[in-house]
Order: sequence, then C-alpha cells, then structure tokens
Amino acid sequence: MRENDRNIESLWTNRSLKKLEPFNKSGGLIKLSYEPVITVTQSIQEMKGTEIYEINRSVRGKCLIINNHEKIFMESLRFESIFQQLHFEVELKMQLSTDQIRDRLIDLRKNIHSKSDALVVMIISHGKEESIIGFNKTLNKDDWNDRMPILEIVDMFSDEKCGKALNGKPKLFFFTCCRESNDRMISFLIPSYVYYLDLNT
Repeated sequence: MRENDRNIESLWTNRSLKKLEPFNKSGGLIKLSYEPVITVTQSIQEMKGTEIYEINRSVRGKCLIINNHEKIFMESLRFESIFQQLHFEVELKMQLSTDQIRDRLIDLRKNIHSKSDALVVMIISHGKEESIIGFNKTLNKDDWNDRMPILEIVDMFSDEKCGKALNGKPKLFFFTCCRESNDRMISFLIPSYVYYLDLNT
C-alpha cells in the first residue's frame, strides 16, 4: 500500500475511534483490530471434472481492490488478506475518482501476464443506477455527478480487449455498492464472455 493510502487508512481509523468514544464507558483505550477475521483453509476434497478452471500457479494473477467507502474500509483490508492467502498479487487503492479508476483499470489490463490463471477486481463504493460513484479528494467527499457504469468496467476485460493473456480464463468482478434508482426494476445486459458477481448492500 502506498504512503497516501496509509494516510487515508489512518484518517479513517481515527474517525472510527471518535465514533466509538461515546460508547466507551470504561474510559480505557480503544483499539481497532486489523487482523483479518477470515482465514482461508485448503479444500478437503480436490475438485475434478471438465467444468473447472485450473488455478494452480504460485501467483494466481492480479487482484485490484478499490475502496471509496469510508465506513467499511476494514472490509477492503480483510479481502486484501483473503486474496493474498489465495496467492493473488493484490493492490489496494482508496478514494479514487472515476477517471483515476478508469486509468488504474487500463493500467491493470496492460500489465496482465500471460501466465495469469485469473483476474479479480473488487470495487467498494457508493453507487447509483448501475454505476459506481467517484471520490473527489479536493472536496473530500463522494461526487454523485462522477459516475462510471459497471458495464464499462466489466467490458474493459473482455477477451477482445485483454488479448490472449486472459482469454478463456476466469475474471471475477465484485461490486459492493447500492443501486439507487427511481425504477427498482433495473436490468442490463452483461456480455456472455464474463461472469458477473453482484454483491449489493
């Protein structure tokens, strides 16, 4: 994690501690644990068959986690630990605008190694109408006019745009964001070449 991201993490920690102070009746020191609560263990039974992916390289591939949501920044640290345990090369970024997210995804796509077994992209953010919301560092708040469609993110890693590096390999997308809209019956097409995992809050 870069120094700027560590500073953001420290800021979020201090804010969390302040929110806990009214409930600290003992007057003792409050500590936040950064230890991941989920430990990955090896499967008891090996999966076999024709409908599984071979994921067994020493480094499985790249995992990018972007967290724009202050209240659940601990989750990004836990998932960072989980995917490290799963032998992914993990990069954690915090508080990015959609332009910065787009640039980071383009850079990620350019640097995918042909020996990668898989790709993981996780974005934790506010959302609206099937789009994620960017963060404005100048204003130090979410910019609800700065949106990036989820479909655009997924489509950036199609077989056509990734070339042979991830052709026919699993690409996992986790979006932890709301889907606020006046029309609750939203639907949109996801390309058939991508599996889409929708984890809404």
